[in-house]
Amino acid sequence: MDKDIEHKSEISNGEQELILFYWATKFAGDFYDIDYSKCKNIILDSIRINAVDKDNKFVSIPFDVKVGGKSGCRIIPASPAKEYVMSCQCATMGYKTKMSNGDSYWRI
Repeated sequence: MDKDIEHKSEISNGEQELILFYWATKFAGDFYDIDYSKCKNIILDSIRINAVDKDNKFVSIPFDVKVGGKSGCRIIPASPAKEYVMSCQCATMGYKTKMSNGDSYWRI
């Protein structure tokens, strides 16, 4: 950031709103365990698994979700690959924040 520009932010209204955001991670192996204590409120219908091919291109593949109770779930890709990318949406509560330059963003 520019040292000469002072960025200030303030919460637009004092009320929290429901925020949806995207989360992604790269993993290798036969499965990926999602720990709900670290990544809360995942929307299970939004999970997508992509295999990463040798040209670093994503190929969508089918997968299974094994729910393991309150602590998390396990994602098991149906096609073998060296690396995978898992993406999903999460929901949380947050505040809409306005910057002094007119931009706005969400503060969780």
